[in-house]
Amino acid sequence: MPGWARRRRPTRPRPSNRKQPGDLQQHASAPGQGSRLGSILALLASVLLLTAGTNLQGVLLPIRRQLDGSGMQQVGLLSSGWSLGFVLACIVIGRLVSAVGHVRCFAGLAAVSGAASSLLLPINNETAWIVLRVIIGFCFGGLSIITESWLNERSGTAQRGGIFAAYMTVTLLASIMGTLSLAVLNPMDALPYTLMSVAVVLSIVPITLTPAPAPKPVKPFTIQLGALYRVSPSGVVGCFGVGLVSGAIGGLLPAYGLAMGLSTPAVAVLLAVASAGGALGYYPVGALSDRIDRRKVTVALACLAAACSVVLLVGPALAPLPVMIGLFGFFQFPLYGLCVATTNDRVREQSYSEVASELLILYGTGTVLGPLLAVPLMHYGAANLFLFTAIMLAALAAFIGFRMFQTPEALPEHKRRQQSLAAAHSAIWMYGPDAGAAIEERIAADDT
Repeated sequence: MPGWARRRRPTRPRPSNRKQPGDLQQHASAPGQGSRLGSILALLASVLLLTAGTNLQGVLLPIRRQLDGSGMQQVGLLSSGWSLGFVLACIVIGRLVSAVGHVRCFAGLAAVSGAASSLLLPINNETAWIVLRVIIGFCFGGLSIITESWLNERSGTAQRGGIFAAYMTVTLLASIMGTLSLAVLNPMDALPYTLMSVAVVLSIVPITLTPAPAPKPVKPFTIQLGALYRVSPSGVVGCFGVGLVSGAIGGLLPAYGLAMGLSTPAVAVLLAVASAGGALGYYPVGALSDRIDRRKVTVALACLAAACSVVLLVGPALAPLPVMIGLFGFFQFPLYGLCVATTNDRVREQSYSEVASELLILYGTGTVLGPLLAVPLMHYGAANLFLFTAIMLAALAAFIGFRMFQTPEALPEHKRRQQSLAAAHSAIWMYGPDAGAAIEERIAADDT
């Protein structure tokens, strides 16, 4: 028996060393701590380049269309097209990764996104831009899922919180960096188009050169929104409603700034202030929601964000515009994380990965429709963007407030198991389906 064991021992690791179909050559053995850190830094570098280039594009195109004389409808369609592509990626990317592997899928999507971005300036046609934005949104959604699933597997349970805090920080810095770059770039020149294309293409380099093995394939899932609504109506309606507001703000705030007479650099600063305000709100709001009913916090934040919308609607003379935009971001940005955490407080039988994916699709669908619904109001005045957000946020607060009288708060024991979800889901709109699987793994480890 000892001799048989010695003869068989060398063959046991072979299955774990096989490359997945379509993946590039990987190291045969698991990397050490130094290699693990190097692979994480490489992934974060890819995230930095990808997010900076994509965010620059998301701000540049609406401003350029406005300066070219396009109407609000075209600006709204640009934003909705990107969101539509992102939602489609969330649905089908698992099958694509399973077919060709993570590395080749990432490289292919980044190349297509860079190529589509480089076509925006020479084509400069409204319909073509919408089609290209759908393609770019699809690529960004797939790239985000691939990158984040890779981070999930490279981070152990004990380090995952710190690694994803670093991920969120890098994402925020890249978003602000991409936005503020328009403060020094001319949207009518070719340079910003070149820079955004180069940044997206260069994101291929760190992730393809990392020595880390590719993560496991993303598993396709079946969408069951009806069953999820029966579990948590507040969470499902909340995610969709917040998507409506976020899509309208993200797609039409640049047009609002230009209509208010702001210069392009001032619009870029305004968008950066909104992002910074939201970032400051994530952690205090998450900590508060771990102490009291999350739905109470959600209703309070929705009411406060609606109040900010009313001030912005009536006129910036009531308060400085950057201050009100920052406060609006502080109250509105964390709402999605609260709705996701509220849903997970009540989920017991469904897997967290499926729930996270379904809520992300709901949110994405809201971001598709939000700009399309807000644009008709903005035809009667750009400030009516905040009439739309005020109505949506007030309706959301009313629905969740009504539900509070229908159902009790989730059990405290179950809620304590969800504390780790609040921080992870505060930026869930950029996470892919595998983020939920990582959270599920962490919760299972905490329960043992």
